[in-house]
Amino acid sequence: MAQDFERRAAAIHGWVKQVEIDNGDHQNDLSSDEREELRHLRREVKQLHQKRDIPSKAAALFGTIRRDIAKAVNFKAANQADYSIQMMSGNLGVSRSGFYAHHGRPPND
Repeated sequence: MAQDFERRAAAIHGWVKQVEIDNGDHQNDLSSDEREELRHLRREVKQLHQKRDIPSKAAALFGTIRRDIAKAVNFKAANQADYSIQMMSGNLGVSRSGFYAHHGRPPND
């Protein structure tokens, strides 16, 4: 029971401190709005880095990838753990629906 009380007291202390920060009582800490803005900006920077990296990674593997849909689809399939299909679609010129339609087809002989 004492551990449960300590956890609750720590949570309450954290809430009180954040309210004080939001009210301007602590100048060196980030307010809730600043924390949210920082989170948003970090997410945006991550997406921009991914958008920057996709074309160079694809070009290194396939040369002029935009002209070969099969290679673009294979690249997307191989890299979907690192990048979203939607993000790669915008960079590689193959729509999401085109990717899924082509990805499900048997290879041409």
